[in-house]
Amino acid sequence: RHVILVSSPQDGYVPLHSSRITNCAAAERDAKRDAALRHMVQNLLAPVAEQTGITLVRAGVYFPHKRRTTSFNAFVGRAAHLDFLETDAYMRML
Repeated sequence: RHVILVSSPQDGYVPLHSSRITNCAAAERDAKRDAALRHMVQNLLAPVAEQTGITLVRAGVYFPHKRRTTSFNAFVGRAAHLDFLETDAYMRML
């Protein structure tokens, strides 16, 4: 079985560290937040790490935008998030 975590630095809707299930650089400056985040990451990844035969892959995706868009989705950073969900080629590749 495979677990694939897909992320994009262009995705302003879901933070990169969240989609990759990793620690957040900003939280590392705050000991209390850092400890809580490390605990969450550990709890999310432990079931995967404890099972044999499971492969965890973190895939980074870049979306080349051919046209400049001024849509609301682009403004709030959700365009890259939707690009992945709406593009069949990315899903077939995975």
